[in-house]
Amino acid sequence: MATEKVFEERENERKRIAEDIHDSSLQLLAAATYGIGNAEEFLGTGRDDLAAEAIVGARDAVEGAIKDLRASLVDLRRSSIEEGGLLETITKFADQVSTVWAAQVVIKGDVAHEPPIPVALAAFQILQESLINAMKHAQGSRVTVEIEDGDGQFHIVVADDGPGFDPEDEVGEDHVGMRLMKERAARVGGRIVVTSAPGKATRIEAILPGGVSQ
Repeated sequence: MATEKVFEERENERKRIAEDIHDSSLQLLAAATYGIGNAEEFLGTGRDDLAAEAIVGARDAVEGAIKDLRASLVDLRRSSIEEGGLLETITKFADQVSTVWAAQVVIKGDVAHEPPIPVALAAFQILQESLINAMKHAQGSRVTVEIEDGDGQFHIVVADDGPGFDPEDEVGEDHVGMRLMKERAARVGGRIVVTSAPGKATRIEAILPGGVSQ
């Protein structure tokens, strides 16, 4: 009975998230589409001022939809981690990356103690960013994910065999992604250590608080 109740609660949570996406994000995107249509009509009749207003409204609607979708994604990740655990969630994502990018992603280590949900979410988001960056920029064929759990800390390392980059470079897409990872780690009391250089492989390590989630 307890198991059935857990499944029922999770199914209800998924339905709630789906309803939120329908009631908020999809409605905002529909409004944006309508606004763009109006802008096209206004431009066709020389009413540029009204077209500009319609475009601004459409942009605001899209930004609102993005914000809502991000919140829904956090809920979905939380649900996935709570249901299957962090390691299973990481493994499924790594398998998807391997299939899409035709690359080898090797996972080493285990999660002996599930970290608190905020830490697990941060770890998974950092892993996502690191893996996608490795696929997009590293041009390597093999990526290793190392997981170490102990001594009150949770370590997750993503290492590739690509050409590397300059971690001190403060411009470009790599820097933006690195900044986001550092911010996510810092929010839960952790940090990011990057080891790389042009012509060398890249190693990104997230050092986060460990412990058993309550």
